[in-house]
Amino acid sequence: KEDPGSDCEGSIQQKMLGVLLLQMSALHSAVVLGAVACVAAAAWYATKAGAFHRIVVTMGSTPPMQVAYKLHVGDYSGCGVHCEAVAKAAGKDVEQHQDCGFLMVWLDDPAEVPKGKTRYIVGLIIGKDRVFEGLPDKLKAAGYEVATLPGVKSGVAKFPFNGILSVMIAIFGKKVYEKLGAFAKEQGVYDSVQVFMEVTWTTAGFTRYYVPLESSEKFLLGHPGPREYVSSLKKQA
Repeated sequence: KEDPGSDCEGSIQQKMLGVLLLQMSALHSAVVLGAVACVAAAAWYATKAGAFHRIVVTMGSTPPMQVAYKLHVGDYSGCGVHCEAVAKAAGKDVEQHQDCGFLMVWLDDPAEVPKGKTRYIVGLIIGKDRVFEGLPDKLKAAGYEVATLPGVKSGVAKFPFNGILSVMIAIFGKKVYEKLGAFAKEQGVYDSVQVFMEVTWTTAGFTRYYVPLESSEKFLLGHPGPREYVSSLKKQA
């Protein structure tokens, strides 16, 4: 005779197997949906950061502006710390004024200057048509110098800004500075004082990259030109 208990045990095992399969299917679906969500989020962030943005250099001009700045010597990769420092020194004024953008001027070619010796300026735009009240004194007290940069004919490229990833994409992925340099040569500019500048408006979410095509020595803000600086380093060696 067949044991009725065995039928019962078999039925329970089948039910347990069915439940297990359902749980595995649900887990698999959750993993797939999670992976899809991660890929979608990464694609969205990359798009916002400018991964699919095309660099186009056009003729334009630098905006005439009042700036508070400091000169730094070292690898260009260290500029982020100095941006944070000037933002901290300015305090809430950075958030209150939409024209209060971050300024960076690259004075030297890393290919021609020893590692750790490149010079760059990091600062804050403290006004265009007028200076933002209170900012100059506040930043001077924190050790920043105040100067006026002129509006001059320049090659200009605009790129989205959504954090450090945007900067890396623009510089290393899209090679914005190589394209600006090529544009300057196309315009017949072979200036030994060629500098590059970028201005980021974090609230507006974009950066403009510039290569001045005239009067570029004014962007040195009183410091020696690249050739003179390289020559001085060789004498010190």
